[in-house]
Order: sequence, then structure tokens, then C-alpha cells
Amino acid sequence: MSTLAASLREFDAQAASALAAVERMSPAGNQTRHALERALWGFVKPYWAMLSIVEGVVECGPFELDSLKAIHSTLLQIEQIADETLAAARKRDSSNHSQTAGALLSLQGCNERIKDCMVALESMLDPHLDDVMAGALDEHRRGETVSLDAIH
Repeated sequence: MSTLAASLREFDAQAASALAAVERMSPAGNQTRHALERALWGFVKPYWAMLSIVEGVVECGPFELDSLKAIHSTLLQIEQIADETLAAARKRDSSNHSQTAGALLSLQGCNERIKDCMVALESMLDPHLDDVMAGALDEHRRGETVSLDAIH
């Protein structure tokens, strides 16, 4: 797990580089967009690789709590940078340029899946979640729940 945490820190640096490239982008200039495209792909490719690793962590089950916390903390930082990068790109209308649209769409797709993994990791980190879920299932079995259709 320490290798994963180290990889996450490296990706954090690449994410910051991509965000900085978006923020430096001027409306004019094909050369600027090409540099932005390189920076985005430099972040997006390992972000997708990290997604597959984190999905594996989520699917595999129990892990050491401290390792999960470290992964969650680092991944949260990278996710926030991805959010900022996407927001800055939208603000600068970068998604309408053929050189940057593919990388931005890929970043957006990966970021959405990372957010799903973050929810799963947060669930794994909550020691009381199993008790809450068991209580909810018991209520359902006893018929103490209401159908969503009944709520108006």
C-alpha cells in the first residue's frame, strides 16, 4: 500500500502541473493549447491507471485502516485538483478546442469514477456503517420502512 500512496503523491504533482497549464493558457495560441494538451494527458493517463488500482482496493475488501486513510487523503487532494482543472478549463472554454477536448473529457470521466471510489473508501473507513446498514435491513425486514412510492 505504501507504493500506492507514493504513486498518489506523484500524481498529485502531475495534477498540479495540469492545473497550472490550464491557468496559464491564453485564449490565443495553438502552441499554448498544445502545451496544455501535453500537461493534461500527463495527468489523465496515470489518473486512469490510479483509478483501476483504487477500484481494485475497493473491490478487494478489508485493508489496513492507516493505509486506507493515506490513500483517501491523497486521492482527495488529487480529486480536488482535477475538479479545479476542469472548472478552469470550462472557464477558458478549452473543451471546445480539438487539441484539449479529448484529454478534458477523459479527465472528466475518470474523475467521476474516482468520486465513486471515494464514496466507497469513505464507507470502508466508517466503523459504524456496518451497524447502520444492519439496523436499516432489520427495520426493512420488520416492515418498518415505507416505500418511496408512498412519499409524495
